[in-house]
Amino acid sequence: MSLFLVGPQNGPKQPSKVAISAPEVTDLVRVVEDLRSDPASLLDTVTTIAADRRRRKDVVKRSYWHPNGFAKIKLLEYPDYSLRLHVWPAGKDRRGDMNPHSHRWAFASWLVLGQGIAEKYFGETTPTDPDGVECERYLYRRRAWLSDLRRPERVHLRELGEVRRPAGTVYSSTTEVVHTVDPVGLDLLVTAVVQGHAEVETAPVYVRPGVAREQRRRRFKAEEFGILLRDLEIAMGAMPRT
Repeated sequence: MSLFLVGPQNGPKQPSKVAISAPEVTDLVRVVEDLRSDPASLLDTVTTIAADRRRRKDVVKRSYWHPNGFAKIKLLEYPDYSLRLHVWPAGKDRRGDMNPHSHRWAFASWLVLGQGIAEKYFGETTPTDPDGVECERYLYRRRAWLSDLRRPERVHLRELGEVRRPAGTVYSSTTEVVHTVDPVGLDLLVTAVVQGHAEVETAPVYVRPGVAREQRRRRFKAEEFGILLRDLEIAMGAMPRT
């Protein structure tokens, strides 16, 4: 498996020479680092999608506003891997992850633009732990909503630590990691994520006290998506090209 981005004039463009036969997290990191070394490739892909009505229509169908406040733009999606952008628009009233969770797949991420993220890590603990918080643990399956899941378990969760990641950082995560991600600052924040194939059937989501169980994604309106792509073009166009 190889990662291809679409160039604006010359058809498929391959910014990475890394071939992923089985997307281990180290392979995903190498692909993301290759993207970081050639940011023009990512900008070319965004520009091509913005300029091509058919491609833009395809991308907007599989993209949406995530309940945690960011736009999830799926640039490429295949059975074994995908490339997407997470975009927090500039301004106040931004939020990050409401519920600690893990993922059914490993991923690697490059913080393309913005002031960075704050990533917190969590682990289950005992009811007697003074730092533990009682949560409802759901097992998330593909294309399921929290409201669709059955038989939540009551468990206790404690925060294990926090890492601040500035723009330019590449980091990765595996299926065992339980975390939340929050945007830092008020500037436009963009991360590029290369996701591997699903390794497990379910992933836990921990609903903390005071947080609604039901979280709904929202589809883009065509005009809204076009404005977001234009903002991305302008911001990414100001990045140094290597």
